[in-house]
Amino acid sequence: MNEIPNMNYKGMKIWADQTAKLFPYGYPFSFVANQIHQYILVFRKEK
Repeated sequence: MNEIPNMNYKGMKIWADQTAKLFPYGYPFSFVANQIHQYILVFRKEK
């Protein structure tokens, strides 16, 4: 982000998805990561 002029970091949000279904995959299946939360970075372009 240092390469974009006038772009300022404003904060971070963590969004927890309460509707995500967890699946207990195990042997003989492949590992599948459950995505329960996401990090959202907030930026603002200033003049």
